[in-house]
Amino acid sequence: MKVPGFLKQTALLIFSQVIVIIAGFGIKTIQTQTLGADLYGEYAFFGSLTGFLIIFFRFGFFNSMQVLLAATNAENEQKRLVSAGLVLAIINGLAFAALLFGISFFINEWFNTIIGDYLKLLAPITFILPFRHYIYGVSVGLNRMRILALFDGGSKVLFFLILLSLLFLERIDLTTVIFFNLISTIAILAFIIRMLPLSTHQLGLGLKELWSKVKSYGFNSYLGFISHQSTYKLDELLITYFQNVVVNGFYTVAGLLCSPMVMFSQSLSNSLFKRFSKESEIPKKIFILNAVALIGYIIGIWLFGRWAIELLFGDEFAIAATYLIPLSIAYFLQGLYQPYMFLASKSQDKSIRNSAFAEAGVNVIGNFALIPLLGVMGAIYTSIVAKGVYLAMSHYYYKQYLKKEKEH
Repeated sequence: MKVPGFLKQTALLIFSQVIVIIAGFGIKTIQTQTLGADLYGEYAFFGSLTGFLIIFFRFGFFNSMQVLLAATNAENEQKRLVSAGLVLAIINGLAFAALLFGISFFINEWFNTIIGDYLKLLAPITFILPFRHYIYGVSVGLNRMRILALFDGGSKVLFFLILLSLLFLERIDLTTVIFFNLISTIAILAFIIRMLPLSTHQLGLGLKELWSKVKSYGFNSYLGFISHQSTYKLDELLITYFQNVVVNGFYTVAGLLCSPMVMFSQSLSNSLFKRFSKESEIPKKIFILNAVALIGYIIGIWLFGRWAIELLFGDEFAIAATYLIPLSIAYFLQGLYQPYMFLASKSQDKSIRNSAFAEAGVNVIGNFALIPLLGVMGAIYTSIVAKGVYLAMSHYYYKQYLKKEKEH
């Protein structure tokens, strides 16, 4: 029996995500055990801050590139789009590094942290962080998921091996952890660029095509993306501001255990993106397969989550286990709406934007109202409601799309 192509692609991504998860747990175990709760909290805040700012460094170019690549099989067109995207990714990364360097002079005072001292030193190599937008767009648009798998899995494995070496040499501190995290990703990116279909021929035309798509699709999609993601990531910054970096560290540890349940859903939907652009609707079996996988993982979290945290991170991080059950509900809802990426493949930018705006409204109101009162639990309750709203609106716009297509 012939295995469908999308299942092969999904299996490849899942395999890479398993590697990412295993390496990620190994990385976090070393970090938490060697840095301790205080310095790990600073490292977690570095991730929260950069993760929040990266969201804004997409500008509609890379999702526009993704849609254009999915719609063509012409090799010359693919080369000029991928090449144009790389030029924009380099400029984007340098601008991001410059922003972080500027912020480093103020961040310590704003958030009662010391991470600004490290940013002054390491900001130049943070240019790599926004590059995942580009790699994701190329991989999904070309339906070559091995590129994304290598970028995510390769960088994590390399970083884990470096940390093991540093652990043996007893040279682990916050500077080396951040530095080698970034260097690992740069090394893998340098290898991946050699695999990409690149050409300087008609580069200007590729840039014009991307700009045209940004104006017709990418900007609305960008607005939706940043409102969706930035307000979702806002919780970590507010937890740090109203409580401290240590509590935010506990919150990110709980998120680390919950996040793999969304990885399968994202892998499945990413693998289907190019196929979605030619399909009239989402096959029902995709919804069923996605739901079964999510239910299985959430049961595992509820049964073994506390044990996993104590085993991997030690008693010092045991408080993170109290967040697992409610936080897993938010991640479950996030996984359920991943197949509605179908709407992006159909350039339904306004539907995506409106759903994201609604979720953003819930996130902003909920986080500012509840985090000062309830701390981490306020962020979790807000996330559950926000993800539920996004799921409901995605389903509504999907049904509206099907209705319009039938009328035509």
